[in-house]
Amino acid sequence: MSRFGGAVYSRISSMYSQSNTMTVEEPLSNGGMKKQVYNCTTPNYEDATGLFSQLLTIDEQLTTYLARFASPQTQAQNLLKILCMCLELSGHGVPWFALSGLLLGLYFYTGEDFYFNYGLNLLSILVMDVSVVAPIKLLIKRPRPALNRGTIPLSISSVDCYAFPSGHASRCVALAALFCYLPPFQVWTHLWYIWAIAVSLSRVGLGRHHVLDIGAGVLAGLVIFDLVRRFGLLVGV
Repeated sequence: MSRFGGAVYSRISSMYSQSNTMTVEEPLSNGGMKKQVYNCTTPNYEDATGLFSQLLTIDEQLTTYLARFASPQTQAQNLLKILCMCLELSGHGVPWFALSGLLLGLYFYTGEDFYFNYGLNLLSILVMDVSVVAPIKLLIKRPRPALNRGTIPLSISSVDCYAFPSGHASRCVALAALFCYLPPFQVWTHLWYIWAIAVSLSRVGLGRHHVLDIGAGVLAGLVIFDLVRRFGLLVGV
């Protein structure tokens, strides 16, 4: 281990561990006993839990500050809430699944490979997104922010009750990466990422997600696209 690595390890160990002493009586060769004191380091789980709790508290406070459109107070905020809700619908899985089904249907009707390729690519991203995000949500079971108002449009599963990670963020980032990878959509690279970022931010603005949910969703979206690409599920490229 390098000097820097050793220093970092020592610092982390000191943060999440505590030292205790243990006295042991060891027999001597002459039949007597000798007391030997050992220093024992045990994990300090209370400190680690406390740090995690502080992180969640900061996350909730930041989310409360940024969720300006969950309960709009002015006409401008109400208009921005409508914009955020439109972005919310644009990133929902149901319309995208419907679009992939429409493209595959057009393929069977016309026989054009274009429709098959893009329909199947969309479907691969969407299925991988559900396969990655849904189990995590069910495992973590983090509730949505208290500022969340009403039901989420087009919700079709109880998984939507949970917040971590954001399915909108993961889906939009994965789709943006897909469109930036495939011709002829590559010419709009910046627009795709602006759309993905806007949808992700709208989730916090509406009070649907915490900030950490969005960050985890963005990372999940990048992983999802990489998995689809590495497993050779993209066709026509």
